[in-house]
Amino acid sequence: MRRYIEQTTNPDGTVTETPVDGIILTEREYQEQRDQLEALIVTADTFLQQAQSALNSLMDTYKEQRPIDRTYLKAFGLEDDPQPETIL
Repeated sequence: MRRYIEQTTNPDGTVTETPVDGIILTEREYQEQRDQLEALIVTADTFLQQAQSALNSLMDTYKEQRPIDRTYLKAFGLEDDPQPETIL
């Protein structure tokens, strides 16, 4: 862990050193952290796009299969789920 000291020169020429609280990054460290965060955001966005695409594909398959399922149930005298369909 780094400890940073702020040095202030007083009018009489003496130097006062004060510990600095908090996280202080150099410009390079800041840029590295920013680059890593941007990479994580891109990765998360890509993951969400792929998940949405997979969900859309699944819903399309469900919509195509649903009439076939109803016909099958009707052919065997079975009841379809009486609840209305809910598509998220």
